[in-house]
Amino acid sequence: MRRNAGSKRNRNGLIAALDVGSTKVCCLIAATDDGEAPRIVGIGHQVSRGLRSGAVVDMEAAEIAIRATVEAAEVLSRLADSVKDKAAGSRIRKALFRLKGKGVAPVEAEVKSSHAPATAASGIDYVRAVVSTCDGAGNLMLWVARSRQPRGRSLYQARVRHGRGIEEFVSTDISSKELRNFFNRLTQDEHRPTVDVPAGYAFWLLQRAQAANEGEGGSAMPYGFTHAKLLLARLAEPEVFPFPGAHLVRRLIEPASGDDGRIENKEMLANATFWTWVLEEPLVVLHFNKCVEALQSEAASDDEQRRALFDKGMVAAAAELYENEKLRARLAAQLEDNAYLLHLRGEGDMARESLALSDLIAAGAPQPEFFTEMVRYSIGTMLDRAIRQSQGASKQAQGQQAHNHDHDHEHDHTHGESGPMDESSVVATP
Repeated sequence: MRRNAGSKRNRNGLIAALDVGSTKVCCLIAATDDGEAPRIVGIGHQVSRGLRSGAVVDMEAAEIAIRATVEAAEVLSRLADSVKDKAAGSRIRKALFRLKGKGVAPVEAEVKSSHAPATAASGIDYVRAVVSTCDGAGNLMLWVARSRQPRGRSLYQARVRHGRGIEEFVSTDISSKELRNFFNRLTQDEHRPTVDVPAGYAFWLLQRAQAANEGEGGSAMPYGFTHAKLLLARLAEPEVFPFPGAHLVRRLIEPASGDDGRIENKEMLANATFWTWVLEEPLVVLHFNKCVEALQSEAASDDEQRRALFDKGMVAAAAELYENEKLRARLAAQLEDNAYLLHLRGEGDMARESLALSDLIAAGAPQPEFFTEMVRYSIGTMLDRAIRQSQGASKQAQGQQAHNHDHDHEHDHTHGESGPMDESSVVATP
């Protein structure tokens, strides 16, 4: 068939064909020269999402699969440099600009990964990742910031939990100054220790969390994460942080061994990294009630005996909780996370001790004293909170009683003044 020279469709010399299927999305780009057959100059493909049996079942996922294709951006980039037609080159550059605005850009050069914090990924002007220490319930916070085209920054915040996955996820566009102030406040918060981590490690954490979301007992995936993950995918460093795979800390340090230079359990729990190592209340509440009953037992004649019964209840609670295999596996993984952050913070001895404890707990070895102290800390925290709540309720009740007393006294005083006046007026009436 002879090409129509006046066809608007071929005026720029390019023809694009898009095949949207249930398993993949394919794109072919052909250049047409005068009098010549179309010539394929680029091929792009992407795993299809949001389609099933030829029908769109998730519009957002389908749009992302079609638009956010890095291969297509690379094809356009090569075409922009090679095409001779000025109009075609202009259209290609505009398409590249729109793709960059969505976080998709061609790979210009391969950048070797670095273990240093705040490693910039290839093709991205700015990237910074910060992670908080993991608390006793398995929660940690993750912040990733990267450059946004044509200017500005994008900030992603996630709360992930071991065994549950990503439970909260938000993203926002932010100026460079606002982002700098945000990170300054974040890293100066003594109650939530944080550390800069390689961007590849941050993405690895998100991959691990997503797998938990998709597993049994996982939380529902937060809205917007699927799109954000595509924008963050270029931060991945699979050679350094392969997923699935063992934690990087296993390749960096050895766990503590022997008896020399070991760190006491109370010293570990006094480290800011473990300040929030309190087990979640549903796990501990039954044991807490038993310990409170021991404090109130009539079998004890004095405070010393009550304390002894309370400590006995603590030890029994720790022994019973240690039999929970899922809890042990989760704590072992949490200790690995904290060991890596301690390593980055320059606390090598504490990192090795954390890794040794991770190995002991994962293997189901005899219950380490660290676990007993952790349970004691958890129950003690609940007891302190209960005492404060009781004292607050008592003060509130006393305040209410005092208010009622003042109100009654004021009422009596008013009645004492008005009574005789009323009586005198009644008597004077006749």
